[in-house]
Amino acid sequence: MVARHHKSYDGDWVFLEKFCFLNQGAYADVDFVTTTAGSTAINFYADMDYSWPTVYNTRDETTCEEKVNMSSGSFGEGRMPLRVRVHGGRDRWWFIAASNCLGGSIDIRYNFTFINPSVSGLQFSADEIGLFQEVLVFMGLFWGLTLALVASLVLLVKGKLQYAITDRLLAVVAVESMALFFWTIHVCVFYSNGIGYPELVSTFDFFDMASELIFLLLILGRKLTHHRLLLLLWFPFILAYLALYFYKLYGVDPATTLYVYESIPGYIIIALRIVMMFVFLFIVSRTFVIETRAPNRRFYVVFGAIYAFWFITLPIIVLAMHFVPAWKRQKVVVPVQLGVKFFSYLILAVLFRPLKSNRFVQKMDPQISFDNALQVFPASVPPPQPNHHGEAM
Repeated sequence: MVARHHKSYDGDWVFLEKFCFLNQGAYADVDFVTTTAGSTAINFYADMDYSWPTVYNTRDETTCEEKVNMSSGSFGEGRMPLRVRVHGGRDRWWFIAASNCLGGSIDIRYNFTFINPSVSGLQFSADEIGLFQEVLVFMGLFWGLTLALVASLVLLVKGKLQYAITDRLLAVVAVESMALFFWTIHVCVFYSNGIGYPELVSTFDFFDMASELIFLLLILGRKLTHHRLLLLLWFPFILAYLALYFYKLYGVDPATTLYVYESIPGYIIIALRIVMMFVFLFIVSRTFVIETRAPNRRFYVVFGAIYAFWFITLPIIVLAMHFVPAWKRQKVVVPVQLGVKFFSYLILAVLFRPLKSNRFVQKMDPQISFDNALQVFPASVPPPQPNHHGEAM
C-alpha cells in the first residue's frame, strides 16, 4: 500500500496510518518532510494491548514522551528516507503516528510504502491477501446469476408466466454485480500501484447498500402501504444505511475501527434487522395460517426459514467477528457476507425458475394479480381454483 498525505495538527502527537504486516519478510519504506520547529519523528506501534490500544485510548492523559516511549521504534527526519523491516511472532497490525515533543504542533508531508511478500500482490495488507481472488470468484458468480435471471425473465415473458419476483430479483443482483465490478476495478489498479481508486470503494459501498434495501423490499412484498409498521421500519433502514455510508466516508476513526459495523449506524442496522426478522416471521406465519393450499403452505415454510436466516446473518457475523483475530477478519468476513447474499438470491431464483410445471410462475390471470396471489403477506388469499373435473386444485 502506498500512502501519500499531508497532515497538519495542532498537537504534539497524531495518528497517521495503519497496515497489517505478515510476520516475516515485510517492510515499510518511510519518507517525510516537516515544516514545524522541534523534532518530528515517526513512531511504530504494534497491536498488542500494552502498545497501540493503551497509547491511543490514553492519548489525552499521557505526555508526548510517554507515548513515544511505548512505541516499538521511533525514527527522526534526519534518517529519511528509511526502510523499516517489520517482523513478529504472527501477522500483526502496525499503527504509525507522528510526534513532535519539542515543537508542540505537527505539519508533515509523508510518503509510506508498505510491502508484504505475497504471491497475491505485494501491496495488500495481510488481512486482504487472497481476498482479491475470492471476490473475483463471487463477481463471476453474481454476473452469471444476472445473465441467468435475464434469460429466465425472457422465458417467463414469452411463456406469459408470472415474473413479478424475477424482475425485481434481477434488479437486486444486477446492482450487487455492479458494486463488485467497481470494487474489482479499484483492486486491480491497487494491485499495481498500491493506491487504486478510493472513490470506487465508496461507489461499491453505495451500490452494495442499495442492493440490500431493494432485496429487503422484495422479500417483504410489494404492498408495503398496507402495512404501516413495515413502512415505519423500512424508512429507518434507509436512514441508517445512509448514516453508515457517510460515517464510513467522513466519521470513521481508522485508528480504532477495523469493521464499519462497529459503529452506532452499524448497531442500529443490526437492531433493525432483528426487529424486522420478527415482523417478517409474524407476517409469514399469519399468511401460512390463512393459506389453504398445501403446496403454498410448504412454500411459506421454506421461504420464511431461509429469509429469516438472511435477516439474522448480519448480527451473527458481527458477533462472530469478535472471535476472529483482527489480522484475519476481513478475508473471513467479506467472503461469508458475499456467500450469504449469493445463496439467498440463488434460492429465490430457483424457487421462481421459468418452468410451466412450477406453480409459483403460473400463467398470468388478469383477474388475480401476482402480488395478491403469491406475495409473502397477501391482502387476501384467493380461493382454490377448480380443475376441469370440478375439483379444487
